[in-house]
Amino acid sequence: MRDDGMQADQDGTMMLGLHGTFAMFPWLSDRELDDDAFSLVQKRAAAYGFESSPAPRWNHHEAGGDWTPGGDVRERCWLQAGVPGDGGAHRLPVVPGVRVLTDVVNRVGIFGFTGLHAVVPMHLAHDIGFDLADAADWFALANPDAGTDLVVTVSADMSLDLPARASALAGAAAERGPARLGVRPAEPGRARPGLAGELTGEMFVPGDWNREQAFHCRAPEWTPDVAAWMAEIFLDALREVAPTEGMALVTVSALSGGA
Repeated sequence: MRDDGMQADQDGTMMLGLHGTFAMFPWLSDRELDDDAFSLVQKRAAAYGFESSPAPRWNHHEAGGDWTPGGDVRERCWLQAGVPGDGGAHRLPVVPGVRVLTDVVNRVGIFGFTGLHAVVPMHLAHDIGFDLADAADWFALANPDAGTDLVVTVSADMSLDLPARASALAGAAAERGPARLGVRPAEPGRARPGLAGELTGEMFVPGDWNREQAFHCRAPEWTPDVAAWMAEIFLDALREVAPTEGMALVTVSALSGGA
């Protein structure tokens, strides 16, 4: 696991990372950029008002990315943010964070998205069932031929014994998605197709493989927005089935390796 020298925020620390292939735009590749991933993430979040007072969605801590060109899967853009814990029952800003990262990486190059990971403070997770249902209606408008087989992994404290709760987690996730989601537990192991070998912030969730449970499911399409929605589905299922005050890690990637 990578140790980036990060410290957990007293309210809550969230890490998000986008994985995939990348090629810098030719008009940018031959010069040094004035802005790096850190500043672009901050500027894009400010443009959406995510860090504005009086109720910021997060406090920007760190951001980075690997923009080495090539067809190999790397963690191309990531952020670390402090999530305020005094704002009531606010939704964890997974979707806004993924939108910012997607905007940044697509602004500087051609990005082939293959996977997403999110590390979130579960003590700040609240029931978002209605929001997930609205998202299901949104994604139901996708091309019926665009369905994608996915693998989702969920990691949390070993005391939760996620493998023993796999059926319950699958059922809870299926209830939060469309009927065609088809969630089923996968065989034990650490299969994370479409993800780099090291994930930013993973050290907040100890990495024993038996803390992790994988699931196979089918999404209406394959985009970072869909991956964020799928991540929220499983995080909300975890909140219900295996409540924890600790951190949780969820990954989402296409079994085909993405597009």
